[in-house]
Amino acid sequence: MKRSNIIRVILSLFSLLAFSSVHAEKEITESTKFVSPSQELDEKTLQELAREIGRMQAEAILGAKIGILSAFPYTGKTFIETVDGARIIAVEVVVYEHKENLDFDDFEIVNRDTNESYGSDPDIKYLNKKKEEVDWSPNYSGRIGREHVLLIYAFPENVQNFGLRYWGLDLVTEKMVIQESQSDLLNIGLHVPKK
Repeated sequence: MKRSNIIRVILSLFSLLAFSSVHAEKEITESTKFVSPSQELDEKTLQELAREIGRMQAEAILGAKIGILSAFPYTGKTFIETVDGARIIAVEVVVYEHKENLDFDDFEIVNRDTNESYGSDPDIKYLNKKKEEVDWSPNYSGRIGREHVLLIYAFPENVQNFGLRYWGLDLVTEKMVIQESQSDLLNIGLHVPKK
């Protein structure tokens, strides 16, 4: 990725974080004025900002309770595209007691046999108590402080064992298995894709 693209991405992230925290309670109206920075940030400042954003996101999971409930072939709508030798899977995850900056985009799926990474930035589907896909809201899962999601990935067809990482931290040490279908899951219940 070009240096100018990296700088634009970091500036966008910083603007988003700054805008959302400063204007969290202020309604955006037609009279809201948006401004651009008057000067570019130097390389050292950008690196410091990127490090700080990364640190906040990485620390968000420390002390949290994470449950990886299931993994199965996913047939709902998603922006994830398959490549040769891959399939679309959903990993059902519940996270309790995390800090504010938890970012599901940073959940990375790996081959648990080889520790090879197949990337992060999954499609994120939020689930309510009935496992129905819903739009995000502060209490979409029935309880504030509890996140219940499907993380959608492209994953090799010939690999059954997977794991998840968040900022280099392995979330479970044992091998997790991808079921042949969602109906193979016992005592978990089926999720209902959003229409």
